[in-house]
Amino acid sequence: QKKQHVLTKAMIQSIMTAILFADTFVTVACGIPRTARGDKILAGLSGQNSGIPSVTITPLYLVGVLLVSVGAYARTLCFNELGRFFTFDLALRDKHELVTTGPYAIVRHPAYPSRFVVLLGISICAFGPGSWWKETGQGNTPVGKLVFTAWTATVARDIVVLMGIMIPREE
Repeated sequence: QKKQHVLTKAMIQSIMTAILFADTFVTVACGIPRTARGDKILAGLSGQNSGIPSVTITPLYLVGVLLVSVGAYARTLCFNELGRFFTFDLALRDKHELVTTGPYAIVRHPAYPSRFVVLLGISICAFGPGSWWKETGQGNTPVGKLVFTAWTATVARDIVVLMGIMIPREE
């Protein structure tokens, strides 16, 4: 039963990741010089027959990209600093030691706030002004509302699990 739960979680995460990558692709495609053929493709992707949506790369979108980049880099530093002690599951290794170097010299659990920075950046890019989701009206459709609800639930679950369960267990 645990494997089935992991597969379901992995499938949901894969779907969400695909949607977010598609949104990023369309946003970038709309921000570069356009051709008539490209406009037809983008109009088809947006479900709008009369022209393409006003998807643009806004300063806020660039802030989101920066947040994702910085957060992902910080998480990578954390994982590298943990070395052989790194695992996504709570586990003690042979001759386990508390890591207090690198990012762990500054913050007790640096990978967790870094994750929240990544999630905030993704949220800004995917759902903010100028995004495909917002500008095409996808957020007002039943599927769009479902995607936003699933994303919000995923972020809320991460907050509860990391802050309420993982950190106390690790301590």
